[in-house]
Amino acid sequence: MNTPSRRSQRERVEESSRRLAEAAIELIAEKGFSNTTAQEIGIRAGYSRAMVRERFGSKEADANSVL
Repeated sequence: MNTPSRRSQRERVEESSRRLAEAAIELIAEKGFSNTTAQEIGIRAGYSRAMVRERFGSKEADANSVL
């Protein structure tokens, strides 16, 4: 029987970072930086605001990571 292997911690972190970065790019392009919140980024990516803070520390750090 073929069972799918679990993704490693590193793969999960990379995936969540990618999803958050894509959401940040989309929202900032749509609304502008000052009108975009960390909570909106998290919701767009499918995560909580707490996840955004944990991964990047702030909206500014999130934006800097994708620039």
